[in-house]
Order: sequence, then structure tokens, then C-alpha cells
Amino acid sequence: MTFQHCLKEAMGERGYDHGMRRSVQTVTLYEAYCCISNRLPSHRPFQCELAFFDQAIALVDTASDYLLPHKREEIMWWTGTSKEPMQPKMAWKRMKLIEKEVEKVVEKIRPLCQDE
Repeated sequence: MTFQHCLKEAMGERGYDHGMRRSVQTVTLYEAYCCISNRLPSHRPFQCELAFFDQAIALVDTASDYLLPHKREEIMWWTGTSKEPMQPKMAWKRMKLIEKEVEKVVEKIRPLCQDE
């Protein structure tokens, strides 16, 4: 299954709604990071930010069959109220926060998985 298929399924029959913006952004940023993380050690910090951000934008753009252009743009806003486009440096910082949160969840569920 592709990321696009999983995202479309997660949004359900009614599709994307404004209230989903931050959640869709979070999974998109995380997927973008997973896609390029193995190549990041060979880049300088600013190159990592740009490569990661470009990958995130590319993932959003591939959702063109089920997200209208203005909805795709909305996903990458910094905040819903400012409607300011997210910048690569801020996307990178947000991804680092997401990574920490995912690690916390993994640590909590690890004991549950070891029993099986």
C-alpha cells in the first residue's frame, strides 16, 4: 500500500476537512522524513532541511487525485489562522518534535509487543 492510498483511506469517504490539517501535515512530514532519512547523513544541515521539505511538498502534490489544489496548499500552512506557508526550517523543527513523540509512543508499547 502506498502512502497516498493510506492517507486517502484515513480521510474517509467525505475526504479532507479543514480540521484534519494538522494531522495530515504530521503524517506527511513523518512520511517525508522516513523517505529520505537514510540519505540525510551525507548532507549538510541546511541541505537536509531543504531535501526533507521538498519531499513533503512532493508527497502533498501526489494527492492531486483526491485533494484540490487549495486543500493541498492548506496542509502545509504553518498555522491554520495565519495561513502562512511553512518554511523548510520550521518544517524540520516540527519533524524533530514528531520524532520525539513517536519515540515516546514506541517506548510505551514496546513491552506490549515483547509478550507476543
